[in-house]
Amino acid sequence: MMAMPLVASFPHQIEADLQSVYGRRIAEWHRGDMSSRELLALLENLPERSSYKGAVRGAGFGVDYEWSAEEYREAAIARQQAPLDSENGDMQVSQMLYESYFSPVERAVIEMKQAIDAHRAEKARRYIFKGLLGEE
Repeated sequence: MMAMPLVASFPHQIEADLQSVYGRRIAEWHRGDMSSRELLALLENLPERSSYKGAVRGAGFGVDYEWSAEEYREAAIARQQAPLDSENGDMQVSQMLYESYFSPVERAVIEMKQAIDAHRAEKARRYIFKGLLGEE
């Protein structure tokens, strides 16, 4: 693995994580005071919740950050505890609380499905009106 494509793809995340986790600066690598091998080792050993690792996980899904396995576990527990009982509380608030524990990728998928559904509904509505008005 080469360092240059990673730095080019995730410059802000790498800069922030090197500084906050290791107290190092990306300028050290640019000046040659840090080897590419050392940079790659530091990146590989960043915590799973680091900006860089989250960005790498999210890149394939078109989101800026994707959760780590630990964050997914925490969200699963929180979802199980989110009240969804419509008899004992406000279902709308409970649903909003439940959905607040969706990961960035889950949210992106939901938004994509909603956009597709809205497009299909609009297309069907136009087709029906076209038929009602007798247009071919």
